[in-house]
Amino acid sequence: MPLQPSITRQDVVDEARTWIGVPWVHGGRARSGVDCAGLLHVVFSRFASLPPTPAYPIDFFLHRGDERFKDFVEQYAIYSPNTAPLPGDICLYKVGRSLSHGAIVMWWPYVIHAWRLVERVICSESDRGELGVRLAGVWRPTIWS
Repeated sequence: MPLQPSITRQDVVDEARTWIGVPWVHGGRARSGVDCAGLLHVVFSRFASLPPTPAYPIDFFLHRGDERFKDFVEQYAIYSPNTAPLPGDICLYKVGRSLSHGAIVMWWPYVIHAWRLVERVICSESDRGELGVRLAGVWRPTIWS
């Protein structure tokens, strides 16, 4: 993931914050609407060259046991078990049968994510409520590796 050396975690968080309030749209990758994969892609591609997000059906997480979403994220982030989440890290959540929801850490436990249940990009607590019971772990973007 080629990146300018001057990019900071705060740069990533600041970019993610500009997306708060954008409507949730399946497959969206624009200010008119994004989903969680799209949010990760548009934020991180602002600072680095990323592969395109693969197309997927809206209910892929209900019928698939394979880890399509995780596999995509792992093209630019590394699973970091037993590490404290830092701003700009990525949290993945198990929804249905696979890891199929992602968020950007703002400051722990707050994350920014495009959440279908509220139909927009929001900031919420990662370790409580609907998200907390689904948290699978933290992935550290290779920007900082």
